[in-house]
Amino acid sequence: MSDLGLAGIGAMFLWSYALTSPFAGIVGDRRSRRLVILWCLTAWSLVMVVSSFVADGKQLLCMRFFLGVSEAFYLPAAAALISEFHDFRTRAFAIAVHVSGLSLGMVAGGTYGGYVGEVYGWRPAILGLGVTGLALAMVCRVLIVERSQSINPLSRNETKLPPLAVSIWQAILNVLRVPLCIIIITQSMLVSIIVWVFSHWLPLYFTERFQMNLGGAGFAGTGAMSLGAMVGVLGGGLLSDRVARRGVPYRLLLQGLMYFAAIPFLLLFVGTTHFRLMAFALVAFSVIRAVGQSNEVPTLCDNLPSHSWSTALGLLNTANCLAAGLGILMSGYLKARIGLNGIFYCSPLILFLAGLTLFAGYGIMSKSIRSSTAK
Repeated sequence: MSDLGLAGIGAMFLWSYALTSPFAGIVGDRRSRRLVILWCLTAWSLVMVVSSFVADGKQLLCMRFFLGVSEAFYLPAAAALISEFHDFRTRAFAIAVHVSGLSLGMVAGGTYGGYVGEVYGWRPAILGLGVTGLALAMVCRVLIVERSQSINPLSRNETKLPPLAVSIWQAILNVLRVPLCIIIITQSMLVSIIVWVFSHWLPLYFTERFQMNLGGAGFAGTGAMSLGAMVGVLGGGLLSDRVARRGVPYRLLLQGLMYFAAIPFLLLFVGTTHFRLMAFALVAFSVIRAVGQSNEVPTLCDNLPSHSWSTALGLLNTANCLAAGLGILMSGYLKARIGLNGIFYCSPLILFLAGLTLFAGYGIMSKSIRSSTAK
């Protein structure tokens, strides 16, 4: 496949994921979140099994579309279900533990996919994931429980309300009318472009630049960022909960500061030709960026009623994936013109804009709280 075709593999998944996410989030608020998770995992696994039998690139892109649709239902329901069991004092760390599993899976998937693909071919690699997912769905059917909707969390900032009988579009508008949601979604889109462009192209970048085999490039390309993110998100969850006890707006301030602190390491990555220094820069960037990004979901949940959590997370996923898919597709187009290193050079500026957005959100939110206190 061409560079643009390879970019399409990532973009097709992200865009189908994005288009499905608003509906998926609303389903997570109106139906049993436990059942949504179980059906999502089952459907995702079946799509993986079928994907292992495709005969050409068009069929592969088609299955990537269905993979995005099936996966979109998971994250909004899962994060909202976790949030039901935690208030503002422990919510960020609980979600961070969950996100660390996603990061660990990125590393395991990149390494597994590279190794099995090189030794046995890509079909057994994908089929193995599908079969494993079906087995996991049966385990999750026993282990996942759902908290009664009648139990109120002990948060000072939220009230457990029954879901409102509104249309899908009204539910979406109710979330988007909150200025803080626009702030969170905007900065998250910017960061998603960086993360997904790096995740998509790093294995190929290391293969071309350092002549690594597929297994080594798969681990290096996903491990540096995902393992760093796993460490950062766990530490960031604890730190976020601590600063939130001084006031919820401090989550935004912490996130913005972390993004600015991560910029020098992006500059180091694009400015060096030594692999070890490059790997160090990637890990450091990923740790610091993840400390900041661990504030996103808790901030949304702290400032929205619980019956809107899954809807808000669905919209966040939609915006992230639309931006990430566009970033991957544009990078595929630009690769032949400026090279991957030229594409990576744009990332510090994008992260700077995300930090500025968060500082603006912190100022708006702090001013709103002061006004409310004065009244």
